[in-house]
Amino acid sequence: MLDSELLLSFADRFFGYGDLTAPIWFIGMEEGGGGEENIRKRLETWDLRGRRQLEDLAGYHEAMVFENLTSKKRVSIQPTWEKLIYFQMAAEGDAPTREGVRAFQKSILGRENSSTCVVELMPLPKKSAASWPYGGWTDVPELWSRSLYFAHFAVKRATALRQLIADHRPRVVVFYGKSPEFSCHWPWIAGVKLSNWNSRGDGWCDTAREGVQYMFAPHPVAHGSRNEVWRNMGTGMSDLIEVNRPACFSS
Repeated sequence: MLDSELLLSFADRFFGYGDLTAPIWFIGMEEGGGGEENIRKRLETWDLRGRRQLEDLAGYHEAMVFENLTSKKRVSIQPTWEKLIYFQMAAEGDAPTREGVRAFQKSILGRENSSTCVVELMPLPKKSAASWPYGGWTDVPELWSRSLYFAHFAVKRATALRQLIADHRPRVVVFYGKSPEFSCHWPWIAGVKLSNWNSRGDGWCDTAREGVQYMFAPHPVAHGSRNEVWRNMGTGMSDLIEVNRPACFSS
């Protein structure tokens, strides 16, 4: 069984990776993850590192010995992160290439003081959106079923994300994923009814509120979600973003 107190603390307090002062925030549905021992290792590592609201992606994964996505000499490009990096690099005025994306993933994405921020609506990693293994891993009533989990945590965390945006004022927030049980929270976090968002084509919508540009995108690994679309949408935000990167990340 998983440690109940630690599991609930993680679900309440951990939101993702990077820096809340970043000009661009990506807000996804939930993180992918493995089995019970994988989750136990995540929780224990998070606890040992100080139960941070946002983690350093590379440092956290390296501490869990999941370093292949960040620290190997030639890292494997993670498919979801790939699209986010295309958007971010283009918004910063770079011309993203595959090797540039690989370098960005290895050295910048989700790092402390990196001007990147990747967070999730729902807190607990799972192998798929429909799966729910936690009922057998814990005696916490809020986690006995997927429906109880959503009822307890979804609005609570959406409210926290809305407040974090109000506190830190990113220039651009990109919500990704159109599964209704997740995406129904995007307009509420932004504070704008979905009927008032503008269609941008390729399944994207956008709106602005109180100096923050919000974008609503298909999931990066959804059918038809292409690198060039994410790059083009990022380029369209470049007049809002001012971040200097080392030249090695522009190719």
